[in-house]
Amino acid sequence: MSRCKQWISFAALWLAAAVLVIGSAIMPRVLAVKPEVPTLFYNDTVWVMDDYYPALGYTIGAMKDFWIPLSFYEDIEGMRVRRGTAKNNTVFIIQDTVTEKYLSFNLNDSTYAQTERSTLILLHTMLYSRERYLPMRDMCAYFGWTFEISADFNTVRICDGGQKKTFEELLSVYMPPPVTETEPETTVQTIPVTEPPVTGPVVTEPPVTEPPVTEPPVTEPPVREPDIYRASSVYLTFEDIEDTHTPVLLDTLRTFGAHAVFFVTGEQLTQYTDTVLRILAEGHTLGLHGMTADEYALRDTADLLAALEEENELLYALVRRKTRLVRLPEGSHSGRLYLSEQQKETLAQHGYVLWDWNISAMDHDLSYHADAVLAKIDAALLTSYYPVIRMHCTDTAAQVLPVLLQRLSDAGVVSQIITEATVPVVFP
Repeated sequence: MSRCKQWISFAALWLAAAVLVIGSAIMPRVLAVKPEVPTLFYNDTVWVMDDYYPALGYTIGAMKDFWIPLSFYEDIEGMRVRRGTAKNNTVFIIQDTVTEKYLSFNLNDSTYAQTERSTLILLHTMLYSRERYLPMRDMCAYFGWTFEISADFNTVRICDGGQKKTFEELLSVYMPPPVTETEPETTVQTIPVTEPPVTGPVVTEPPVTEPPVTEPPVTEPPVREPDIYRASSVYLTFEDIEDTHTPVLLDTLRTFGAHAVFFVTGEQLTQYTDTVLRILAEGHTLGLHGMTADEYALRDTADLLAALEEENELLYALVRRKTRLVRLPEGSHSGRLYLSEQQKETLAQHGYVLWDWNISAMDHDLSYHADAVLAKIDAALLTSYYPVIRMHCTDTAAQVLPVLLQRLSDAGVVSQIITEATVPVVFP
């Protein structure tokens, strides 16, 4: 019986030793992935991260940003995330159920996202630890949120206007200031020194009063810091020329020494001949837009080629030159026209260079005023590596262009001329 007890005690010791060894190997790893300080807030709420889906910080040049996992957006009130498959492609959709804005992603192409307006925007995603991640700046810019980042780049808060505490108040709760030890005060005994009083006549003089000098306050206008854009150059494209706003746009481009490409229809070539001649005379480029803006007439490949050839002949008769640059009325993908890969290849075989865009200014949409258009372009330029901006010859564009070009100039970004050899941006 005693021998049995010895064996049981011996086995218990071995089991305890094994538990200690395994525990010492596991605990450091578990503690390493559990952050001591919350990394991500939504309004005043801490997002409870798990071990696999943290918020990831990164820096590109002078710009700091975060990659936020898709699961975070599932926790935001009013946001809906749908995951699934379509045509053998893995897709997910992030939708704001209040504004009906959404972004649709095809994971076979992690470069672009489709919006509720059926347009594509440049928006990179990445796969990390079994979850899809999206850049914070891009998402906040599209859905109209704001964000705040702590000075040490360890904490970020995304806000939709529902926050009540300041960012400093949140940080003070989770990161209280360090307690500094104070040294005990040393008291020094001082011996008072008495001097004999000096006697003499007391001379009193009347006080001298001067009128106070008041100076008007000097108010200086706030200085706007230059934006930090990812790209060093930008491509400006305009559509729908006319004789009212197009000359204003050309004046602005000439003032800033900027260049652009104007996609025109055959109707516009004949109706605004003087404007077409000025566009070419001032060093800009012309592109084909079809004989009319009717997309239904361009669905058939033969009709599309015929329309482009007819417009090119009209251009040649006017200025004795042709162009190979082409942009369809609403791009190669729209609700009424969708160019297949075979049609794109056919256009290339006939010498045409198809151009779409990755930044839509929406200046032709009456629901977008000038400030909203400028903010939309500005937010997109913060994340775009190869920006191609689509604008129209509108009053809104005429208001936005000088401010945009000044910001680009302050940031050291130049507008490049599009030629037939420039690598085009085409919707996938």
